[in-house]
Amino acid sequence: MASSRLRATSRRFLPTLYLLLQKLEKPRRQRMLSVIFTQAQRLEMERWLLDRRPVVEAPAAPRRPAQRGGRAQRQTSLRGKRSRCSKKHAKTSTPGVVSRRRNGHWRHFAVVVVQRLELRSKEVDCHRRALQFHAALVAIKQEIGAELALGRLTALPGAVGDEALAALILGKVTAVLANFNLDADRDMGLNFRAVAPVIGTTLCGPVFHPRSFGAGIAGWRYLQLARGECSGRSMNLKEEQEVWARCRQVVSDIWEYAGRRMQDSAKRLDALEQKQTSRREETLCRKRKTQRATQEVSRQERREARIAKILATWTRLERLYPRRRTAMSSAKEL
Repeated sequence: MASSRLRATSRRFLPTLYLLLQKLEKPRRQRMLSVIFTQAQRLEMERWLLDRRPVVEAPAAPRRPAQRGGRAQRQTSLRGKRSRCSKKHAKTSTPGVVSRRRNGHWRHFAVVVVQRLELRSKEVDCHRRALQFHAALVAIKQEIGAELALGRLTALPGAVGDEALAALILGKVTAVLANFNLDADRDMGLNFRAVAPVIGTTLCGPVFHPRSFGAGIAGWRYLQLARGECSGRSMNLKEEQEVWARCRQVVSDIWEYAGRRMQDSAKRLDALEQKQTSRREETLCRKRKTQRATQEVSRQERREARIAKILATWTRLERLYPRRRTAMSSAKEL
């Protein structure tokens, strides 16, 4: 009588436990069944499930016909296959040195970015020569970094300030290259380009050479003033639109000064803006998925806590019924 009453009482918890377990993720569900459930509770749930959903014998699966011929199966694994990149190129790849294959030959050039100013050498066939160029560019970066950081977001007095900054930086570049026995035009083919990170991409200005360094530095500084300082925090949509509008106007003016038509610049910027808008929407979707996943984790934890509470009540009842049965038997004996 007591055992049947205990089973009837315990089976009141089983539908709720079953629904909560089904809403848990598979690893969490397996951990709850193996750790928190007792052996008797697992057996009771299995009996309840069998009573609720009787087992039906599945029909026998049809036999698969044997394959004809002794031809080996097609290899789908990539093990043992060689990549398209040769071992020679894999050994020569170095940070700061870009390698490209053109007309069956490898071409290399060095590139360094300092304070959003890109320094690039000419393309050469020898990788060691490109490494020498890269060492010279790194030395230039260490030498002119402080002056560029000071003039990047400082309102200089017009063209006079730009020319003074350009003369100062160009003099230091010439001095550094003299230590490496290199000439900026003849040996390195040194050129510069202004870059600015905007809306998840990088806007690039026209390439300028040391002979037009003053105009190039002026365009670089205007682009940096339009971009503003990177504070390390993510901008909201309104701030991104304001920054993009300023940078778009400045980039169009710089390219128009360099000789490109306004229509061509506008077409390129429109395509870039459309591409980055779709990319920003994908980023927002990923953020929403992350937030939903975090909320789902909290829901899973709440379900686990509820299951643990129900199991504690079930275990307490299992301990209580034997005591009642013992007390009733002793009362009958008296």
